[in-house]
Order: sequence, then structure tokens, then C-alpha cells
Amino acid sequence: MTSQIICMNKLGLAAASDSSVTISRGNNRRTYASAEKIFSLGPDHKVIVLHSGTTEFLDHPFEVLLTEWKKTLNRPLQKLDDYVDNFINWISHRQDLFSEDLQNEFLKNLAREYLLVIRTYIMNALEEKEIPSNEWSSEEAFVVANEVLENDIAWLDDRPDLIGLNANWCDSRYNFFKDVFSEVIEYVFDDVPRNHISDKHYETICRRLMYKSFDSYDFDAKLVFAGYGEQDIYPIESFISLQGAIADRPRHQRGSDAISTSHSSNLRTHGQDEAIHTFLRAYHRSFLQLAISNLEEYSSLLESDVIASLPQGEDEEVETAVQERLEKQIEKLRAAFYEKSEKDWVDPFTSTLAGLPITSLAKMAESLIELQILRQSSQAVQDTVGGPVDVAVVTRERGVEWFRHKTVDDLWRSI
Repeated sequence: MTSQIICMNKLGLAAASDSSVTISRGNNRRTYASAEKIFSLGPDHKVIVLHSGTTEFLDHPFEVLLTEWKKTLNRPLQKLDDYVDNFINWISHRQDLFSEDLQNEFLKNLAREYLLVIRTYIMNALEEKEIPSNEWSSEEAFVVANEVLENDIAWLDDRPDLIGLNANWCDSRYNFFKDVFSEVIEYVFDDVPRNHISDKHYETICRRLMYKSFDSYDFDAKLVFAGYGEQDIYPIESFISLQGAIADRPRHQRGSDAISTSHSSNLRTHGQDEAIHTFLRAYHRSFLQLAISNLEEYSSLLESDVIASLPQGEDEEVETAVQERLEKQIEKLRAAFYEKSEKDWVDPFTSTLAGLPITSLAKMAESLIELQILRQSSQAVQDTVGGPVDVAVVTRERGVEWFRHKTVDDLWRSI
């Protein structure tokens, strides 16, 4: 895991990142506090790239890919978003690095990971319905399994399409990958209730996997491009979530934030950020959920007491009235938390952020990452966020500068 933050105002931006990286080999996991996660594109470019998530893209380390890509940048680009477009285009045309076999293997692993989760849902649903394995050929078992599949298809349909990929593209390409999916389906679902309807659902799900966006932590990576293109007056960050490639098309989503005359400051976190947002909001989300749960429990008890005192036949009207009032109170509670937090904590912070000089902006970013590290270390959980904190600043006038960067001594102390 990683914790990163970018603070921006009209004077520039500061980016901070921890240095922890966890490497897994089978059941073995080891965390090292020596990773580079902030990369400069060189003195001619007022741009940095932050990396988080999986360390490799189709078996190539992101650090290597970024190094190779930036060699192709002969001159500064006009807009910050042009750097993102250029990188995606570069990946799309490097078949020497990302062979067809590599891409097919990625697709097989992605489908297997996703379908194994669905298999777990099917098994849990069968257990809840108390259908033993010797009855899995019954119509009831098929209904239960197919209902899980239909719910998953509905969920995927609500997910956004990946950039440059859609249902029409999938229809034109699906037959090329049908054997890959068939192999995975046979492997995953060889011991669950299955009929011809199930097989149609499996194909539908596999089609959606080709072009729909969804989280898959074993494959997801995020790259944040931050700084200035030649024509940009104020700093911008543009981030992409990458999840392998299919048919030479990188599977990705994008988002961005920009400073402007009307939007004078911005703070965005990437990766693990629970402690940072608790500090900024002045409350933990779980406290709000606890308050809502208590309200729901009290409402249920009150409803039961009222209904018990009513003549038979009037309970339905009371239930409806209580439920409507409960929903209104929950919304009022959410709004009260939000408004109090915004007024007393978030708005003063963002106002301060807008006026900070660049060195103070850098110190702010560093302190917030250290807060996340402190939170994790004080809870005695695995140190997936930690190590020295690197901080880079980018300004229109001076380009990229290191405010703080780990040294060899720092690395030895962290071992």
C-alpha cells in the first residue's frame, strides 16, 4: 500500500509520498522502505509522476517504463494532459514490451480472480439457502446460482466503461479471447450448480470484464501526472488508474484537478489516507455510521413499542410513517456532520492552503503523510505505509525541485 498527497495553490504544488513497498511471492510478503514513487521527467519538463499500486505493468516495473518513456520526450508538451495522452499512446505502441501472450495471460488472471469471487458468492448463497452439495443438480440450486450471476451482471452494467473501450469494441474482439475465458470458466465453476443459463451468464460477465471499470487490487496501479505544460498558467494534476492491456489497448480511467482563478487551492490524496481525512474533517466516518446505526436501532425499538399498543391492522401505516421519518433524520444527521466539518475545519484549512508559500505547502504535504504513517504504526498493523517521506515541489518559474528526498543514510536507518 502507499500514501501520497498533492497540495496545490496558485503558486505551485507540493507532492509527498511514503517509501514503503510490499513484495509478495506466493504466501510470503516482505515490506521494504526504500521505494522511489515520485519521478521527475527531467529539467526541461515542469512535471512529476507519482506511482502507487501494483509495481509492474504486464511484467515490467513502472519505474523502468517511465524511464524508457521519458527518453522519447524531445521537448516540453503544451498541456499537462498531453503528457498523459503521450504515455498512454506510447504504451499502446510497444508490442515489443507487451506481447500478445503477455496480454492474454493478464486477461486470464484478471478473469480468474474476478470469477473466483463470484464462485464464493454462489457458495455462500447456497449455504444460506441450506442446499447441500448432493442437491446441486436441482432446479432450486440453479435458481440460486443464476440469481447471483444476474446480480453481478447488473452491477457490472452500472460500472463506467474504460476509456477507449465499449460494448461495440468488445463485440468485435470477443471471439479472439473466447478460448481464454472458456478455460477460466471451466477451472472456476467445475464444482458449482451450472446449466445452459449459467453458461450464458458467464459469457456475459466475461464480455463486461473486457471493457468495464472495476477494482482489482492485484492488478491496479495509479499514475499521477502533476505540474505544468508549456501553456498552463496554474498547476494541474491528472491521474490514471491502469489495469493491464487487451489487444494493445491499456485498460484505464482518468481524472483531474486544476487550479484556476476561481479554484485557488486543492488537496488530493492517493492510496491509504484514512488518518489524513480524519484530521481534515475532524471526525472518522465510522463515528457517523455508528450514530446512524444507533438511530436505526432506537427507531426500530420505538416502532415495536408503538405497534404493540395499536389495534390490529394499523401497524402498516405506522411502519411506513416511522420509516419515512427515520430516512429524513438520517439525511439530517449526515448533513449536520458535513456542514459542521466544512465550516469549522475543511473551509479554514483550504483557505489557509490557498495562501501558503511553496515551502510551507511542501511542509504541509510532508506532515500529512507522516500523520498517516504515525496512525498506522501506532495501531501495530503491517507497515505497508512507512519509510522516509519524499517531497517534491513544482512551480511555473523553477520547475521541479526536491524539498526532501531520502538519502542512503535514511535507507539504512529504515532497515
